[in-house]
Amino acid sequence: PAGRGAGVVLQGFHWTSWRAGGWYDRLEGIAEDAAQAGFTDVWFPPPCHSASPEGYLPGRYYDLNTPYGTRAELARCVGAFREAGVRCLADLVLNHRCLVGQDEEGKLTNFSAPTQPCVEGDEACEAYVSKVTDWSKWVIVANDGGYNGGDGGGDAQEPTTIAPDLDHANPELRAALTEWLRWLQNEVGFEGWRLDFARGFGAEYVARYVRDSVGADALSVAEYWADASWRGAQLEYNQDRMRQLMCDWIDAGGYPPHLIFPLR
Repeated sequence: PAGRGAGVVLQGFHWTSWRAGGWYDRLEGIAEDAAQAGFTDVWFPPPCHSASPEGYLPGRYYDLNTPYGTRAELARCVGAFREAGVRCLADLVLNHRCLVGQDEEGKLTNFSAPTQPCVEGDEACEAYVSKVTDWSKWVIVANDGGYNGGDGGGDAQEPTTIAPDLDHANPELRAALTEWLRWLQNEVGFEGWRLDFARGFGAEYVARYVRDSVGADALSVAEYWADASWRGAQLEYNQDRMRQLMCDWIDAGGYPPHLIFPLR
């Protein structure tokens, strides 16, 4: 078996895979071939409902019916890879979340809800959904200019304007996201994460989410990149500044050396 640092990850989708229809079923069909070819891990597309078909504008976290396939198809696909001895990584978008509803001031600060399916009449479940995942402006960073700001703390990392940036300094928000990650692990079978736009919400929070769900020994990949140095239209030969920024980010999270952080 592959030891620490000896894994080979298969990218299990591309930007337009959702257009094919039944993508999870197609992916399931190559599970044995992937294992025989030596792949140790497969990278899945974002698993939950999204405002964009590619999956990078998440809305209802616990709704796993997407253009890539149904929740049942996803579970079968993950199961096939695990049976073949290949671990499954889910692409997670934790930096931001889409919303659809206006608050009492007419601002877009109410998120689509519920995000966790409940059996009709299950009052305990409905109360949980309302408290934990029916979010409003308390989870949006205060300096989110694209959405007139929220009631959260300030965003010290790189902002995005495509959706509200979440306040990961808030322990209630972190607890809700961590519970979702554990649910993906326990109910679907994911064993690691690919964390989208990791430079948007802080190295220490990336480390926490990994540690508190799949564990620090699991292979997880963070999408962090530092901008290269240019001289006009020419790329500078010396890119030590870029390398150092990436090293500083890794050090800030206190990551074990076997987690990898690619340059995009």
